[in-house]
Amino acid sequence: MISVLCVDDDTEVLNIMSEVLTSKYVVYLATNGNEALKILETHSEISIVLADRYMDGMEGIELLSIIAQKYPTCSRLLVSGYTELVEIIPTIEKGIIHRFIKKPWSMQSLIRTLDSLHKEENIA
Repeated sequence: MISVLCVDDDTEVLNIMSEVLTSKYVVYLATNGNEALKILETHSEISIVLADRYMDGMEGIELLSIIAQKYPTCSRLLVSGYTELVEIIPTIEKGIIHRFIKKPWSMQSLIRTLDSLHKEENIA
């Protein structure tokens, strides 16, 4: 089963993700970047990290940049309600972020994206 780490400072969003995704994935939840990094240290089976763009403390792009360096085989997905593509496109071009999903998103779209990332990961 695919292991996914969802990082968002909105616990309601995390609860919804967990409820929907646990039927298909092993789901880990973190409410901030530091918590996410601690989870990754102890759960090497996590293959996809989904992080919100704006969080208290460490923002999603900063978190995914650290993950790209420390865990380069982990797929990285950024979620945001804002479309500041000027900041996001360079991070995609540099390979820091593999996918960007704009809020609000449908669970079907999120699941398709996670499945697509997993397939790409297995091909590489």
